[in-house]
Amino acid sequence: MFFSMPTQIKISKFNAVIVLLTAMMLLFISWAIYSANIGQQTLFTELVRALPYGDKIGHFVLFGTLSLLLNLSLSMRVFRPLKCYWGTLLVAVFVVVEEGSQALIPSRTFDLADLLADAGGLACAAILTYFIDHRLKKRAIAQTY
Repeated sequence: MFFSMPTQIKISKFNAVIVLLTAMMLLFISWAIYSANIGQQTLFTELVRALPYGDKIGHFVLFGTLSLLLNLSLSMRVFRPLKCYWGTLLVAVFVVVEEGSQALIPSRTFDLADLLADAGGLACAAILTYFIDHRLKKRAIAQTY
């Protein structure tokens, strides 16, 4: 068969679910950004505005969750020169570009507090990824004995 996968590549059902969740989260965040860029009010933006600090909580949760899911999707690979997870690094670059671009879009405003909330979510995701990674490694070592 022309499009068959090599036999040495095996994707578990868990990994497939994580990759699907990552894609869904990225699509949701992209939709939220697009809606904000065109000034469209959505049920999501109304909910965020109704909560005290809802905007900052949203930034923390959305980008932290995306970072964690992307770290898991990328098998917790580390970018050695910076000693950080690839998923966290990719989301951090995305966040800086997205937040910085708000200064150029008339319907948006740049807010340093949003960037700090994003950074807090990324840091928590990296710490959680670290604990998951080390827990899985301990389990793998225990199973070899």
